[in-house]
Amino acid sequence: MKFLTALAFLGLSCIAQSSLIQERGDYGDDDYEKHYPSKTYDPYPVGVTDFPKKFAIGAKVDGKIYIVNEIDDGQIEFGPDEYKKPKKKWSKHPKKKYSKHDWKRSDDDEDEDDYDSDDEDYSGSDYLTFSYYQGLAWFKLKNSVLTDKKGRIGEIVANHQFQFDDAIQPDALYSKGWSIVKKYGYLLLAINGKTKFYDSAVDSYGLYKVYDEPITNESREIKLIVIPLHY
Repeated sequence: MKFLTALAFLGLSCIAQSSLIQERGDYGDDDYEKHYPSKTYDPYPVGVTDFPKKFAIGAKVDGKIYIVNEIDDGQIEFGPDEYKKPKKKWSKHPKKKYSKHDWKRSDDDEDEDDYDSDDEDYSGSDYLTFSYYQGLAWFKLKNSVLTDKKGRIGEIVANHQFQFDDAIQPDALYSKGWSIVKKYGYLLLAINGKTKFYDSAVDSYGLYKVYDEPITNESREIKLIVIPLHY
């Protein structure tokens, strides 16, 4: 009798595993994550998921940094306006400090992995800063959710574009998982630990949109630099 019960249990286990395999289809582990991406943040995020200050974003490409702007519908663009480093450094430190545990090394597949993990605390004077002006696009990061000044949520939508929306798009790839990491001497914006982003030309006058994957043969890899604001 015990033998028959064990066989029945084994049969049910095989059926359950078979159902799981059918649900995943023929995808491997990597393909499964690509086709069914998580909308929640990594439980072991890289960097910090709460940032104490409002910040602007600069797109670093070909050795230059361009100010990221936001148009009315929440799409972000950059170029041709370049970021100009202030003549005088701002030295005020944010109230919140971060431990070494907060600034973990990345698990993404970048060749260069030189995180500035030796610095115990974030210091505003060590990185780029920016003076606020009327009309500047600024952003906040809390609990790995990125928001703009209108309270819209930062997402990677279905076509891989980075933009902000009032309500999360049902087919958005990521609406959480944002963090800020210390890397290459900058504070970089990351999505699920990845600091690689890509551009795509809007016109022939130096205006570009931002994506988390290259969408054309001419897409360039860019970094999104977090630039804390002061008033």
